[in-house]
Amino acid sequence: MKRTLIYLIVTMTLTAIAAAANDDSTTATRLPFLTRVLSYDPSPGQFVNEMPRCAAGEDYATVLQRAGAAICGSVSIEEIELPDGTLVRDTTVNYSNGMISLGGWGGSVTVGFDHPVVNVAGKPDFEIFGNAFVAEGTDAGGSSEPGIVLVSVDVNGNGIADDPWYELAGSAYNDTDTRHDYVMTYYKPADDKPVVKGSNRSIIDMEHIHWTANDEDESNSEGYYIQLRIHNHPYWPLWLPADSTVMTRTGSRLRKNYEQFGTMVIQRFFDYGYADNKPTLTVGSEGDDYNTGVYSEGFNIDWAVDDDGNHVFLPYIDFIKIYTAQNQYNSGMGETSTEVTGGMDLHVDAVNEWRAGDINGDTAVNVGDVNEILAMILNEHGVLATADLNRDGDINIGDVNAVLTIILNDE
Repeated sequence: MKRTLIYLIVTMTLTAIAAAANDDSTTATRLPFLTRVLSYDPSPGQFVNEMPRCAAGEDYATVLQRAGAAICGSVSIEEIELPDGTLVRDTTVNYSNGMISLGGWGGSVTVGFDHPVVNVAGKPDFEIFGNAFVAEGTDAGGSSEPGIVLVSVDVNGNGIADDPWYELAGSAYNDTDTRHDYVMTYYKPADDKPVVKGSNRSIIDMEHIHWTANDEDESNSEGYYIQLRIHNHPYWPLWLPADSTVMTRTGSRLRKNYEQFGTMVIQRFFDYGYADNKPTLTVGSEGDDYNTGVYSEGFNIDWAVDDDGNHVFLPYIDFIKIYTAQNQYNSGMGETSTEVTGGMDLHVDAVNEWRAGDINGDTAVNVGDVNEILAMILNEHGVLATADLNRDGDINIGDVNAVLTIILNDE
């Protein structure tokens, strides 16, 4: 009796999970573009406090709302009464194509759609828009300020991006000069807008934001972000508390891409996998544009890896985080800072066909999935979104039993 009751409970739980994951009842109301900015946490930079705007005394909630207004879209529905008394619904799509800056290395924004983004096998799943462009005279680069992209599943269902993150491994993920344990610390200047005595502040570039990093190359282990004469406002986020004087970031850091090309200085493109990196537009373009339907190739959820670089299978995602991937000063142009102008689900009407128990994503539930969970347990890694079938917050023998239950139930 007890064994039968446990079997029924496990079966009912897995059925509920599968039903929730495959529910496509709201596909008709899904919007194709970003609808939420959950957090905005830029590092210091020349466009911080400008994109979005923030004045002294304004709070974080105000800045967060402005970030959302800049890169998210919405639909407004209004009932209009015609002269004959007939009521009609007027639907207006609002998408501004504004821009936000993430500042220097590690600065980030966390965003989401009004629905989970489905992992469609073999195809790019979503796009993050930026303002990268191609320089005249070369297709090797132009303006490329790459941002690393992370994805997450709302495993605990609380609507907050507090679940494990997985990096989408771009083309430079395994490069020898990519650092996956990079730590960088910024220090707020004592006087956030320093003055040089006897100098005209409007024509002088200033050493401004001091930083240190755990780089073996001494020339890259310490330095300053320069306060440019054309951007001589505070680079430290104005909405942070006055006693916030140190900012530490951790994550992956890409190699520098700023170099001379003939008579020009360009930022070379990375092959794929980064925001604000490589447009598929013509020379002289101004970046991606949702309104015209012209944008780069997009991001594939199947690129996701865990902290150890192991591939993970995610049938869908709920949250996306983008952060500036380079610690780089570009001569008179200032620091590299990823810009985000929006985002799009590339197959908004896709139905999530994932089945609970399919741990390896091969569309079947069989002994291969049992072996996959056992490997996760032995190697102490795994994906709660797919492998924690009994929802106890861990991957353990209970999840092995849950997969076996599904297999036996199928036979």
